[in-house]
Amino acid sequence: MNPNTTSARLYCAALSIIGTLSAPCLAATDSAAWQTSFESKVIAARESAQLVGLGAIVMQDGEILALSASGERVHDSGTLVSVHDKWHLGSISKSMTATLVARLVEKDTLKWSLPLKEVFSDIHPDWQDVTLLQLLSHTSGAQRDLSMLATLNDPEEGEQRTTSREKQVLKILHKAPKTPPGDEYHYSNVGYTIAGVVAEKIAGQTWEALIREEIFNPLNISSGGFGAPHLTAEPLEQPKGHSHLLNFVRVATIDDELSSLIGPAGSIHMSLTDLMAYADNHLQGERGVDGIVSATSYKTLHSPIFNNYALGWNVSSQVSWSSSPIIWHAGSNGMWCAVLALLPEINASVAVTTNDCNDRDKTFDAIWDLIESSVIALQSDALPL
Repeated sequence: MNPNTTSARLYCAALSIIGTLSAPCLAATDSAAWQTSFESKVIAARESAQLVGLGAIVMQDGEILALSASGERVHDSGTLVSVHDKWHLGSISKSMTATLVARLVEKDTLKWSLPLKEVFSDIHPDWQDVTLLQLLSHTSGAQRDLSMLATLNDPEEGEQRTTSREKQVLKILHKAPKTPPGDEYHYSNVGYTIAGVVAEKIAGQTWEALIREEIFNPLNISSGGFGAPHLTAEPLEQPKGHSHLLNFVRVATIDDELSSLIGPAGSIHMSLTDLMAYADNHLQGERGVDGIVSATSYKTLHSPIFNNYALGWNVSSQVSWSSSPIIWHAGSNGMWCAVLALLPEINASVAVTTNDCNDRDKTFDAIWDLIESSVIALQSDALPL
């Protein structure tokens, strides 16, 4: 075993003893062989893309088949990443915001068809009939991002952040949408931010509090939080994000953080095992099992509306290396990259995360290569090669 890779086996055993594992641990059957092969793949993926750190996990039939982390928390620190580290998920957070909305719909607090005119007064006429469904499917006509000036505002969690978030949303809603609502797909962090503000106003809580109450708590996600994980940790206790300029590796600082105002679009972090707890809930929901929302609501969340995009999820029905459709989402804030993929037909999920977006295309190629080899192995009942 490479000394720069943290094995899952002892970690899983320890968590089982103290009773803090929120997702099933390594399956007994073939787990050792899968784990060893997977560790080698994780090391190779990190080295090929020249990444500071990389974590990955595979679950099938409710059991974690392999879990591995390779590299460092901070470049040249000598402190290795571990399988229980927290990773910034970027836009994978969108599926959690959409799931939060589904929870509130089932409680009759919200409606998918709720128009913005019933939430905000004095907004541009073209925004008035835009619905939550359109906001969450990127068909609302919203611009991609908040203005640069708006993103400089990063208040602490609580009333000040909620007020600032709504203020920025209202600035956008006072003007016409970028494109006619409902006519086109345009990926939009702003759309999810507006949806988050709708949830805040109607439910009477901050988006962060709602995510804790409606997503983290029901799934026993103890590692979940907001922003880069190192911001609330001791030095070197959690990974930091990285970027590269020529041969220089730059470690992220607090100034590199995306504004918390767009949290509903992409600020959540958590451990790989907690991410699998979330993923498996969606996976079983797609397979017809009620979870934190009903199976019907999961179908709504996973059904494409425009351009193969559902509500916080992409759905790819034709992938050369998969015999079945993949429900997935990627995320990146420029210094972290992540992908979460669900494969309902083989009852499996795969997640890969990194604290380094060296070359974005090269990084995501390495991530998808690791997912591809894992899926092929699962489909053929073999080891990842």
